[in-house]
Amino acid sequence: MATDPQEFRDLANELTEEFSGFGGDFYCEAGGAYNPITETFAAGASYTINAIKSNLKYKQFQNQLIQSGDFNLTINPRGETVGGAYFEPQIGMQCKFKGVGVQIISKATDSSDGNGNNPKDIAAVIIVCRYL
Repeated sequence: MATDPQEFRDLANELTEEFSGFGGDFYCEAGGAYNPITETFAAGASYTINAIKSNLKYKQFQNQLIQSGDFNLTINPRGETVGGAYFEPQIGMQCKFKGVGVQIISKATDSSDGNGNNPKDIAAVIIVCRYL
């Protein structure tokens, strides 16, 4: 029997929770949007999500952006966010992993729909981070 997209997302969430002991808190603030009429920024959102750290695979080092000391974090972009909000990591964002500053170098999604174009279908996000 094939796994449907919702079952895949549920499994990814369950695995993230199950292996949470191998990870730590990933904290990030997403800035609010700029309103040109009032010339102010709206309040941003902050996210604390459990992230599982893993080593980079050798083939990932072929990308010029990757340096020695960089590492992968796997997150469930809906995990432990307020109201099930979706966290959209952006390359260049500065966040914290286990209280230490990191910068997002690259990201990839593992989606249940095959193309990752719809945020609700994303089961996991794998981000490459570098300590600041």
